[in-house]
Amino acid sequence: MEVSGKIIEILEVKSGKSANGEWRKQEYVLETEAEYPKKVCFMAWGDKVTHLS
Repeated sequence: MEVSGKIIEILEVKSGKSANGEWRKQEYVLETEAEYPKKVCFMAWGDKVTHLS
């Protein structure tokens, strides 16, 4: 799936520990640039959190 638009909100980073080690995730709200814009929430895990910041 491919979605394009503008990130309108960046939520706080959440982190914790599991049996597999430490984890981090961050959620983002994106608004599409269509005739009828929609808001989409997506999340990035691990190293991808740093890449999107």
